[in-house]
Amino acid sequence: MSLTARHHWCAERILFCFSSNDDKENNDGIDNARVQSFLRKPKNLNKFNDFFSGKGPSALFVHYQPRHNSELEALDQKINGGPSSSFSKQQGAKRSELFVSSGDSVLMNSRCCYFLRQGDQVDASIANDTSLLYGEILDSPLETIKSLLSSTYVPLFAESSEWGDTNEEQKADFNDEMNKFVQNLSVAVESISGGLELRELESTLFESSLSAEQPAEGQTLEEKAQHEAETVAKLEKLLDEWCGQVEGYMESREKNKSSSQQQLEGPKAEIEFWRSRRQQLSSISEQLKRKDCKYVVNTLSTYTKGIKLHTKKSSTVALLRRWKQIETDTTEALNESENNSKYLSTLYRFIEPLYSGTAQGIVDTLPALLNSIKVREHLLLP
Repeated sequence: MSLTARHHWCAERILFCFSSNDDKENNDGIDNARVQSFLRKPKNLNKFNDFFSGKGPSALFVHYQPRHNSELEALDQKINGGPSSSFSKQQGAKRSELFVSSGDSVLMNSRCCYFLRQGDQVDASIANDTSLLYGEILDSPLETIKSLLSSTYVPLFAESSEWGDTNEEQKADFNDEMNKFVQNLSVAVESISGGLELRELESTLFESSLSAEQPAEGQTLEEKAQHEAETVAKLEKLLDEWCGQVEGYMESREKNKSSSQQQLEGPKAEIEFWRSRRQQLSSISEQLKRKDCKYVVNTLSTYTKGIKLHTKKSSTVALLRRWKQIETDTTEALNESENNSKYLSTLYRFIEPLYSGTAQGIVDTLPALLNSIKVREHLLLP
């Protein structure tokens, strides 16, 4: 089947999105011939034709990245079973390729573009109209949303005169809420991008095993002991690095806390503190739950369950206790910050008038605020 005017327009958009891709190491470059060949493949062409005719989801995503997204897939195979002997070599050979998805089955690790259908069908004979929209999502989807809101929609609503029967007060309230949402989203993006990122476990160590009681075929007892010692040393070094990263991250955040709170005063400063702390602790908690972290801890724990606990194993036990304490402290602090954030969010509607309300409005708000605090304190009593 030949390509229609709409197909050619989509090809131009795909080429525009990926021709400036910075991932030169894992791709051979994108040109018009490659995009045309990609669209002419029967599987891809059928997806676009179904999309134009109104079948399936209203959005179609085009990716240009390796099919495998992370070396952690090797860990999944290690834990859950399945072929993994040559995974690291295959992963290293993976190169970026063009493929289509509906956006719900592929983990993004690079820029992608999307086509959004408006209405039931798209006229494929017309190159471009408002029935089909095009957009790009950068490496960080949240950053993309933040940029769209702050650079496009906020100025658009602020300058718009098409508000219908909306009065000036309602218009101002809407724009204020929009600005607050963008501000909160910006803080969330900053927290995620500046959050904790532990170094991943090397894929070669996934294959190492300390649980076998007998040497592998062709391996002497001395060689097995040497292999165990080398593997344990690498895992201990990595776990010690992780502990230092988490502890250092928490210390740096505590030092920066006072400077960030100076920008706000009163109850809002307290709300901001616990909200920010919750985001930071969530970042740490997500890292601690990573599968390679659990793999390292479980492997070292197995190693320490020997008959004799010699000096080297004692140091491993101490390191595991340090990691366990970090996990416990993080969980307790996260629960505290979540509870406080949830509670303070219920007071926000009473707190806002203290900053922007009239004197009479503040007087009217105080009884409800104090009553809400009283109810909370009563619930906390043993």
